[in-house]
Amino acid sequence: MKIGYIWNRLYFLLLIFVPELASSQDLGNLSKQKPIDLTGSLSLRLNSFSTSDPRSTRDPFFWTVSGSPTLTIYGISFPFTLAVSNKQKDFRQPFNMYGVSPYYKKIRLHAGYRSVYFSDYTLSDHVFLGGGIEAEHSILRFGFVYGRFMKAIEPVMDTLSSKYAAPSFARKGFAAKLGVGKADNYLDLILLKVQDDTSSVRAHPVEIGIPAASNLVLGIKSRQVIAKIFSFDMDFGVSAYTNDLSARNLNDDDYKGLSFIKNFYTPKISTQFLTAGKTSLGVRLKKMSVKLNYRRVEPDYQSMGAYYLNTDLENLTVAPSWQMFKSKLRVNGSLGFQRNNIFKNKINNSVRKANSLSMSYAPNSKWGASINYSNYNMSQTRNYTVVRDTLLMEQFSNNVNGSVYYNFGTKTRRQNVTTSMNYMSLADNTNRNSQSNSTTSLNPAISYRFNNTDKKFTISVNTNGNDFKTDKNTTFRWGLSSGLTKALLKDKFKTGTNVSFFSTKLNGTNYSTTMSIGGNVGYQPMKGHSVTFALNFVNRSFVANTHPETTDFLGNFCYTFNF
Repeated sequence: MKIGYIWNRLYFLLLIFVPELASSQDLGNLSKQKPIDLTGSLSLRLNSFSTSDPRSTRDPFFWTVSGSPTLTIYGISFPFTLAVSNKQKDFRQPFNMYGVSPYYKKIRLHAGYRSVYFSDYTLSDHVFLGGGIEAEHSILRFGFVYGRFMKAIEPVMDTLSSKYAAPSFARKGFAAKLGVGKADNYLDLILLKVQDDTSSVRAHPVEIGIPAASNLVLGIKSRQVIAKIFSFDMDFGVSAYTNDLSARNLNDDDYKGLSFIKNFYTPKISTQFLTAGKTSLGVRLKKMSVKLNYRRVEPDYQSMGAYYLNTDLENLTVAPSWQMFKSKLRVNGSLGFQRNNIFKNKINNSVRKANSLSMSYAPNSKWGASINYSNYNMSQTRNYTVVRDTLLMEQFSNNVNGSVYYNFGTKTRRQNVTTSMNYMSLADNTNRNSQSNSTTSLNPAISYRFNNTDKKFTISVNTNGNDFKTDKNTTFRWGLSSGLTKALLKDKFKTGTNVSFFSTKLNGTNYSTTMSIGGNVGYQPMKGHSVTFALNFVNRSFVANTHPETTDFLGNFCYTFNF
């Protein structure tokens, strides 16, 4: 009885496909589409693992069946996904989302589970269940969606704490957009109104301790390009967020500056009026450009049409760039400043400064070089009104990396040598009464690659190191790896192998070594069918016998059918 029950559940899982959001379809070409078409892939993977480490908890064998079939009906696509394995021991009803967005010329409809974007601070790709339309005609732009933005969850009593656990109301509403212009020059006005439905759960809001909320957001989004030189972007939102719909209404005198809102929204004493926005001004000439970005989001700004927003921040960034010597030399830079505590009502102030500079030079196709530098500084001070600010935290980081590459050989025998170096330093002066915490890391690397297109094989050799230092320890790690790939039988048969060795020293003393050997074989007997097999051996040993020596074997078999 138990075996039959488990088999029925596994068999049922094989028949369950989780539809994703369906793609859009041009209804103007409907007569040219196939009535029904099925495409996609199915894969079977078998994995084995063996180790000498007695502490390992990894399963010695597991399998997975996965697929991504797509059913197309007159060109309207319904993609599905399937993922089943022997690791899944409990059956759960999958989360199904069905949706479609057919379009004809510049008219697009939405139905089912959809995510639509109007702006960052109003409707920003929040999934809803409902319908909508987006249309453009000449210079007019229009959009409207209506649906359920959150599903109701009935309160469930926790028997241990005697409290209700994680209930929520159904959240329903709409968003509308009306604008003028084209893709590079437009101005959109946006309205979002969403509210909790207190009748969507059986219990009263007071009983479950969660008040119903509502939200009204007015937004404006614009982009203007003038003479192909100047560009101006703006995205701004004003949010009226009511945390408790049962609170008393605000008097007209309490929001004189926003009195027009009362025509379609009723503010409460629990309503917060907050703003958020960002803007940028750019100048692009033939050889150089510069862009000024500014962003300001007030604390606790919320929109029921957006999942998550970073709040309580003000950010200013200047990003210049230019080209020289017929674009062979490119230089990009950035200077950034960010602060929090916009309303000056928090105990601490945080300031972040981020600067970067990058240069690349490629005189021809044979060789080139690049160098990048970035600097980051963060400090936090106590916000006193009488006493002078006191430093609480201060962190500095510097990162420099550079690389040089050289290509040589013939068209059929291509060779490449690349060298790189990365240096990073971090200083943490959080505790001013003790020694500062500093960290440095140096990472050199060099690689060689040879590709013979006639014989269809590739050889690569890489070596790299890492010198990591803190105030207390020094760790040095270096390694060497190589690989070979070869194609046979008109690319139907492919094989490869790789070998690597790494050694680690701790405070100048040998600590551990790691060696791995791997190989893989792939075969495509016919169109749509492929088989791969891989085997890897990994050995880890510790010189000081701090840990037992371990040896791992990993095997993988995969069959894929594309249809």
